[in-house]
Amino acid sequence: MSRPQFGSGSRGADLRIVEIRDIVAPMRGTIRNAYIDFSKMTASVVAVVTSVERRGRRIIGYGFNSNGRYAASGILRDRVMPRIMAADPRDLLDEAGSNLDRRRSVAELGPARRALRRRSSGG
Repeated sequence: MSRPQFGSGSRGADLRIVEIRDIVAPMRGTIRNAYIDFSKMTASVVAVVTSVERRGRRIIGYGFNSNGRYAASGILRDRVMPRIMAADPRDLLDEAGSNLDRRRSVAELGPARRALRRRSSGG
């Protein structure tokens, strides 16, 4: 099954991220033991709003982080989201220029990648 193609294919003439939103959501788990109480844990939920419209509505991608114990709001808002938004939109696209490329987007983070890696590994 092939992935849907959103951009023009001309290395980003019309596909770009126009906004990134994030919220903190409770995990709402009832599991607990001597080390972990899921009822107190949170996760980061992110919406990536693109410039592409279908049927009059913007295409929005969603993601969440459930690694670690608490949402990564500080790292997201202070480091990750500003760097992604400041990047040249073409540098975030796949080779065909028709879809966002997760690996290229992460490469734009520079030093923030290490902080995210430590955060997601519990460090």
